[in-house]
Amino acid sequence: MRPELLNRLDDIVVFEPLGKLQLREIVKLQFRSAEERLKDSQQVTMTLTIPALDAILDAAYDPQYGARPLKRYIEKHVITQLSRLILAGKLRSKSHVTVIENNGQVDFAIDNAVP
Repeated sequence: MRPELLNRLDDIVVFEPLGKLQLREIVKLQFRSAEERLKDSQQVTMTLTIPALDAILDAAYDPQYGARPLKRYIEKHVITQLSRLILAGKLRSKSHVTVIENNGQVDFAIDNAVP
């Protein structure tokens, strides 16, 4: 490390790895944020099942990077996929999506009949 950068550091902070309970809460927060975006733009509501939450944790958690990959995973595997379904006409406005687990992957059960 260069001396100029080293002199700017005041202290070293040691972080403990996040536990499963903290990670579950982070996934729920990220999911709620994604749900609000979809609700505001498309009037689409979502529910996250426990098995889907566990599938997200299993696929996205990396002890080296902590919770950072969780947001990217939700963006790529939930939001992007739902956006594609909207563009394809398979997910209409005022629908409800249940995010489910299917063979270890995130999948969707769509109810377009929600009034």
